[in-house]
Amino acid sequence: MRGLRFSLAMVGAVFRVLFRRATGRKEEDTWGLGVELAWATTRAALLSTKTVGFPWFQRFSTRAVRTPKRVAELTVETRELGGHSFLDIAPRTGDSRGRIVYLHGGGYVMGSPEAGLGFSSKLAANGFSVWAPRYPLAPSNPYPGAHEVAHSFVSQVLNECDPSELIIGGGSAGAALALSAVSALDPSIAKRLKGVLLISPWVEPLVEGGSVRSNEMRDVGDRDFLVRCYHTYLDRQEQTQPYWVDFTDLEVPQLREVLVAVGTRDVLFDQSERMAQRLESRGAVVDFRTYDTMFHAFWNVPQIPAADTLVEDIGKWAQTLS
Repeated sequence: MRGLRFSLAMVGAVFRVLFRRATGRKEEDTWGLGVELAWATTRAALLSTKTVGFPWFQRFSTRAVRTPKRVAELTVETRELGGHSFLDIAPRTGDSRGRIVYLHGGGYVMGSPEAGLGFSSKLAANGFSVWAPRYPLAPSNPYPGAHEVAHSFVSQVLNECDPSELIIGGGSAGAALALSAVSALDPSIAKRLKGVLLISPWVEPLVEGGSVRSNEMRDVGDRDFLVRCYHTYLDRQEQTQPYWVDFTDLEVPQLREVLVAVGTRDVLFDQSERMAQRLESRGAVVDFRTYDTMFHAFWNVPQIPAADTLVEDIGKWAQTLS
């Protein structure tokens, strides 16, 4: 029955887009059909978790992962570091513009390095060596499971790599994990990092107003979805140092260079902008990039041109880092 309900939700989403187009209407004037279908089906999939549940959706999404075409241009290996499994995605030439530790998103309840391979492979195709760690997901692995792995993995990488050669980043919940891991570093090491990449950082999980409300009909998720993810992961626990999930009232770390990126239809737009301002107030040089009419997780959708633009922007930003 869960599979049937999910299938009906997806078919309904596609039908509504096609009907709207047939009557001369678009969700956004600048969107092609592929972008609108990606938005509608992603929204239907995420909101369906209220009825099918996160465990079922995890199993389904694992089966549905497809290998991006450009992987043929790259080397993709599953490796281990300090007992942690990760995907090592790199150009076949062996040349690299630098290493990025990239933590995937998914609200701590879904996602994987394989599911994020579309984006990480684009980074690698642009010359980066990307290390994408696997971390445990709720509800079977609640807080602080994901944080413990993220913190440990970042520490292990720094045992092998000079901080000045490393960019640490992530998308959505992965961006929050990255920020949490960086916050736990010795301040002298954190300030030596080459850069920190935060794509639509989910750092105020229980915020009430602003874009989390104004964009909830325009994005792929709504506040109810975010709150369900948060409570599923926290599992009635309180966050404790150093495994921060909610950065609302915390002092953010002092960093050197930060890129914060977010789409204008994203429910996390306001908190992404606030985090950029807070990091800047602590002395970081912050590059805040917005992507017009883009929704949450647009960077993971191969057919969206803005996803390529984001990768290009990351490359240009990285070139400016000393």
